[in-house]
Amino acid sequence: MQDAKILLQEAENSLRIASHLLDTTLPMVKELKLLKPILKNIDVALTKTLQAVIQDAYNHKKIMFIPKEKEAQIRLLTEELDKKYIQVGEKSLLIRTVSDILTFVKESKTEFIREDKLVFCTNKYNMQQLTKEKVRQFLILAKEFFQQAKEQVF
Repeated sequence: MQDAKILLQEAENSLRIASHLLDTTLPMVKELKLLKPILKNIDVALTKTLQAVIQDAYNHKKIMFIPKEKEAQIRLLTEELDKKYIQVGEKSLLIRTVSDILTFVKESKTEFIREDKLVFCTNKYNMQQLTKEKVRQFLILAKEFFQQAKEQVF
């Protein structure tokens, strides 16, 4: 795993890209399909921030090993590091939610725009909706988690 500071720089870059796409590009081109790459950048930022927190904890001998799977890393964050090392609260739920939505988007066979929503549908007609407001909320929470991790690492 990379150094925690490098991981945080990569996370910050992904957050900048997501913020720019959401605040500047999306209103200009008015294409809701941009919500997918915005959400992908938010997921990258959350993953890199999670890895940075775990790497920093490992460097400070708070944990003995670094799990490779994302779900194991989330579990480590909530069970071992929360309150002892960094206050994460609901951030682990945010990481899971964004990751689950992206998995659903990748597996969906159909996508269409309905009013101000980007709708994804699987072969079994399971549906998931993305709105600009929902993605903006994910971005705000991702930035909070990033700031918290940055204060912890630096």
